[in-house]
This record gives sequence, C-alpha cells and structure tokens, in this order.
Amino acid sequence: MTPVNDLIAVTLGQNKLIRLYIQFIADVNSPRDLKNDARILHDRILTEVNNKAFCLGYAIRFDLMPTFGLPQGAIDKNFLAERDATVRNPFQPFSTGVVPPVDPPFQEEDKFGNPVTSSPTPPTLPLIRFYIGDGESLTTTIVGEGNDPIIDEQTALGMRNHNLTHGFDGVIPGYEFEYSTKTSFFSRELRVGYLFETPDIQVTFMHELGHVLGLSDRYIEGIDDASPNHPSKYVGKAARGMPPLSVDHINSVLAGSPGSPESDYNPQDNLMSSRSYRLSSYQKYIIDNQRKETTYVSKDVMVLLFRNPACKRVAHQYSGLSCLTTETPYHPTSVSVNPGTHLPQVTFQSSSTTPPVLHNAVFKGGAAVVPVRFQSEKANKQILKAWMSEDGLHSEVVEMILRYFEYKP
Repeated sequence: MTPVNDLIAVTLGQNKLIRLYIQFIADVNSPRDLKNDARILHDRILTEVNNKAFCLGYAIRFDLMPTFGLPQGAIDKNFLAERDATVRNPFQPFSTGVVPPVDPPFQEEDKFGNPVTSSPTPPTLPLIRFYIGDGESLTTTIVGEGNDPIIDEQTALGMRNHNLTHGFDGVIPGYEFEYSTKTSFFSRELRVGYLFETPDIQVTFMHELGHVLGLSDRYIEGIDDASPNHPSKYVGKAARGMPPLSVDHINSVLAGSPGSPESDYNPQDNLMSSRSYRLSSYQKYIIDNQRKETTYVSKDVMVLLFRNPACKRVAHQYSGLSCLTTETPYHPTSVSVNPGTHLPQVTFQSSSTTPPVLHNAVFKGGAAVVPVRFQSEKANKQILKAWMSEDGLHSEVVEMILRYFEYKP
C-alpha cells in the first residue's frame, strides 16, 4: 500500500471536498515592486482554483482566511506581502544529524484570530507555504533568523545576473537547475514550494497542487533544446518539452497495485503529464484515499538533444523531417563535473580536427544525463519517434533511456 498523504483531508460524498492550508509569501523583505506583483499573481491563483477545481472533480478549500471581501482592518493570513526575515529560510540545508523543525499542526482561525469551533470542526493539518518570486530565497544570502540583507530591485537583478554567469556560486546547492530555468517546484519533505513569476503561474500552481494532493509527475523531467552557441555558454536551459509517459508505462509500474490499472489516462490531457485540468480514475483513487502515488521513473533524467542550429522549432514541432536525421556539427562527447564550480559540464567536438570545447550545463540535481545526437541510428529514431507520438513514452523506450542507451561519438 502506498504511504499516507498527511497534507490534506478529503470528505467523500456527492460533492468531494479537499481541505488543506496553504500560505503564499512574496519572496521579498523590502519595499519592492515584487510585493504588488506577487499579490496580483496570488489572486490569479485563487481565481484559477475557484474556477477550475471542479474540472478535477473536487471542491478545494485552502484559504487560511477569506481573501476576497475582507472587512477593513482584517489580517489576510493567506498571503504575506513579505517573507519574515527573522524566520529560517526553509530552503537552506540543515547540518548533518540535525532534525529539521516541524511546524505544529495549523489551527484554523476566524477573521478575528479566534480558533474556529464550528461543526464540523475543521481538520488539523500542517501549514504548506509557497514562495512567489524570482528565486531570491534559493540563494545563499537569504538565511533568515534576522540575517537577511535588504535587497532593492537593482541589487536583485545584479544577483541573478551574477549567478547566471558565475557558475551559480550564490545559489543554494541542489537548486541550480530550478533557479537557472525558473522551474517551479514543491518539496513534500519541506512542506514548501517555490513559484517563479511567469505569465502562466496559475497553471503551474495547479500542477504543483497535484503534488500536494499526493500525485506524481508523468513525464520525463526535461529536454534541453539549447545549443553550445548560447550567449551565456549554458546548455542546460531545458526547453521543458517534458514528453509524457504512456498508459503502458504507468501500468507497467503499478503492476497490480490497489486501484490500478489505469483505464482512462490520456497522456496529452492530464494534470500531471500535460498540465490540462483532468485526472484519471487511478489518480482520483490516490486522492480519495489520501495516498502518495508511486514514482514512475526510477530517477530524474535530463535528455540532451543537440540539434542542428539551422533547424527551427515552431510551436513545439520541428519545421522539417530533415532535422530529425541531420547530424549536428556539435558532438557531445562526454558529461563531467567542473572542478571549480562543481557543476556539470558537457564536452563538445565539432569535428575530428578541432579540439574539444567545454560548456557549462545546468542539470537537475542527481539526474541521469543522456546525451543524444540526431542521426540515423535505430535507437535515436525510436526515441525521437516516441517523443513525438501522441500516446507518450512507452516502457521499452523509458528503459532504453534509463539503462540501455549508450552514446557513441
């Protein structure tokens, strides 16, 4: 049986209700425009949840207090315009052997700060936090406990530019990939998530909310579609193509688990594979029973696709079949770790007569890195065909990527 999800409370019946407590925090501790931006984004998120949760088959309530129509002088605990600079930054690593503190269960309060005692009594659940910003709390300078520096707009921009051009030496180890690609995430262990400011932040949040509800990703972690000519010399900026996993692969992993097999999962139309607002029957089984879904890929994978620079991408489709079989002039020959920055790097060689060229790369921490060239080899054709198919990545292709595919320059 899969582990219990203790972050939510589910009431079953004609109208399914999910209760959880989420607080949004503007990732700033000084008077910056980010405050107002984060407030607007927060309200967009609440509107999205209120308008679209029914598409998932649930009513979802996670406000600590009502956000809309607050009486004058009321405190909105659902959104903090600034992070508390006296509280330890949850993204900072703990020393070896130190047990991270656990927040006490959250007690729901009314608008006057009194415990809610209505019938039925609200559930006692942990508080979940989502930071909204540009990655500021993912840097080593934000520690909390009263030690955070005051950072204005210009300083914040300078910090980001420095990190993007100096091997991310100012980013907390383990968050380089998320920081560099502005990839939002949720950590179940920390009970905290980060939402980067993007035009579709409300859609991103709905996917991260799926993780809070106990669901797992159903796609390969990322595809890098950059080239070694990238101005900043970083080739790990993932295009986030994220090819979905097929129902064949999902069922091969579930293999008779309670609630399986999947019967109505569509890889191109699902919250956890394509970010559309639909759940399969098995995913609803996981939520209804407050379980944590299993992981469908044994480890994170970053597949590097080095295409011919002449091939252009239009709306996630390649502009011509020749791009699929054209040899790129840049041959990735190895993946190693830079001894200075301690970050991954890829070695390229454009021909047998030119010396290898090193380029920095930003991969998800602990990911298996698989360099792939566009060429006529059978393995490449099978993988590329699977990535572009409508029914997602099948088990044999996933296995090929994870275990059997070997790059031969």
